[in-house]
Amino acid sequence: MAILKLVDPPVYEKLERERVNPQFYALRWLMLLMCQEFDMANCVRLWDSLFADPYRYEFLMYVGVAIVQQVREEILEGDFAACMENLQA
Repeated sequence: MAILKLVDPPVYEKLERERVNPQFYALRWLMLLMCQEFDMANCVRLWDSLFADPYRYEFLMYVGVAIVQQVREEILEGDFAACMENLQA
Protein backbone atom coordinates (compact mmCIF):
# COMPACT_ATOMS: atom_id res chain seq x y z
CA MET A 1 0.00 0.00 0.00
CA ALA A 2 2.96 2.33 0.48
CA ILE A 3 3.61 2.31 -3.27
CA LEU A 4 -0.06 2.99 -4.03
CA LYS A 5 0.00 5.87 -1.55
CA LEU A 6 2.88 7.44 -3.49
CA VAL A 7 1.58 6.65 -6.97
CA ASP A 8 -2.10 7.49 -6.52
CA PRO A 9 -3.05 9.14 -3.22
CA PRO A 10 -6.77 9.53 -4.09
CA VAL A 11 -7.17 5.79 -4.70
CA TYR A 12 -5.17 4.96 -1.60
CA GLU A 13 -7.35 7.27 0.50
CA LYS A 14 -10.55 5.86 -0.99
CA LEU A 15 -9.51 2.29 -0.20
CA GLU A 16 -8.58 3.38 3.33
CA ARG A 17 -11.92 5.15 3.82
CA GLU A 18 -13.83 2.10 2.57
CA ARG A 19 -11.62 -0.16 4.71
CA VAL A 20 -10.64 -2.29 1.73
CA ASN A 21 -7.53 -4.04 3.00
CA PRO A 22 -5.10 -5.48 0.45
CA GLN A 23 -5.49 -8.89 2.11
CA PHE A 24 -9.09 -8.95 0.86
CA TYR A 25 -8.16 -8.87 -2.82
CA ALA A 26 -4.41 -9.50 -3.16
CA LEU A 27 -4.53 -12.91 -1.51
CA ARG A 28 -6.49 -14.28 -4.45
CA TRP A 29 -4.04 -12.66 -6.89
CA LEU A 30 -1.13 -14.38 -5.17
CA MET A 31 -2.77 -17.73 -4.58
CA LEU A 32 -3.67 -17.97 -8.27
CA LEU A 33 -0.32 -16.46 -9.34
CA MET A 34 -2.16 -13.77 -11.34
CA CYS A 35 -3.76 -16.34 -13.68
CA GLN A 36 -7.18 -14.71 -13.36
CA GLU A 37 -5.82 -11.26 -14.20
CA PHE A 38 -3.70 -12.06 -17.26
CA ASP A 39 -3.80 -14.43 -20.21
CA MET A 40 -1.47 -17.42 -20.05
CA ALA A 41 1.29 -15.94 -22.23
CA ASN A 42 1.50 -12.88 -19.99
CA CYS A 43 1.30 -15.05 -16.86
CA VAL A 44 4.30 -17.06 -18.00
CA ARG A 45 6.20 -13.84 -18.71
CA LEU A 46 5.24 -12.49 -15.29
CA TRP A 47 6.24 -15.73 -13.56
CA ASP A 48 9.58 -15.69 -15.36
CA SER A 49 10.23 -12.17 -14.10
CA LEU A 50 9.09 -12.96 -10.58
CA PHE A 51 11.10 -16.13 -10.18
CA ALA A 52 14.26 -14.73 -11.80
CA ASP A 53 14.36 -11.31 -10.15
CA PRO A 54 16.10 -11.05 -6.77
CA TYR A 55 13.77 -8.10 -6.03
CA ARG A 56 10.69 -10.17 -6.85
CA TYR A 57 8.65 -8.96 -3.91
CA GLU A 58 9.10 -5.31 -4.83
CA PHE A 59 8.27 -6.17 -8.44
CA LEU A 60 5.13 -7.97 -7.29
CA MET A 61 4.03 -4.88 -5.38
CA TYR A 62 4.34 -2.80 -8.54
CA VAL A 63 2.30 -5.36 -10.47
CA GLY A 64 -0.39 -5.13 -7.79
CA VAL A 65 -0.47 -1.34 -8.01
CA ALA A 66 -0.77 -1.61 -11.81
CA ILE A 67 -3.79 -3.89 -11.42
CA VAL A 68 -5.38 -1.41 -9.00
CA GLN A 69 -4.73 1.38 -11.51
CA GLN A 70 -6.65 -0.58 -14.17
CA VAL A 71 -9.86 -0.14 -12.14
CA ARG A 72 -9.02 3.28 -10.72
CA GLU A 73 -12.20 5.07 -11.82
CA GLU A 74 -14.45 2.28 -10.56
CA ILE A 75 -12.72 2.39 -7.18
CA LEU A 76 -13.09 6.15 -6.87
CA GLU A 77 -16.79 6.00 -7.78
CA GLY A 78 -17.77 2.91 -5.80
CA ASP A 79 -18.46 1.81 -2.26
CA PHE A 80 -16.81 -1.10 -0.43
CA ALA A 81 -18.70 -3.73 -2.43
CA ALA A 82 -17.93 -2.08 -5.76
CA CYS A 83 -14.25 -1.75 -4.86
CA MET A 84 -14.04 -5.40 -3.92
CA GLU A 85 -15.91 -6.52 -7.02
CA ASN A 86 -13.63 -4.54 -9.33
CA LEU A 87 -10.44 -5.61 -7.58
CA GLN A 88 -11.44 -9.28 -7.71
CA ALA A 89 -12.84 -9.28 -11.23
